[in-house]
Amino acid sequence: MELKWEPSAVTGDQTQVFYDVDCLKPCEGENDNKCIDRACGSDVIFIPRKDGLNVTHVIVGNLFPFINYTMKIYAKNRVSDLAKRKYGIEANFMEITVRTNRSG
Repeated sequence: MELKWEPSAVTGDQTQVFYDVDCLKPCEGENDNKCIDRACGSDVIFIPRKDGLNVTHVIVGNLFPFINYTMKIYAKNRVSDLAKRKYGIEANFMEITVRTNRSG
């Protein structure tokens, strides 16, 4: 699967923005009321990578068929980690949920 997004329109005082991509999938075999999506396993691959991207696209591979995957794309700058640690402010993100088909 290829994901593409537009660069951040608002960067604050920091003009150098990078992106992280998180992959989540539904939990299996648990009570749906208590179910929280789980991180995709290490079997899912990201090209070029999933963290610290300076490009606005990524290819996600090795996904299982007929699964709803949620991808969260975080826009960060050099103060994002400090804001999270010190003030609990999470970086801005967009998310998309996609359902995979069977492979051809």
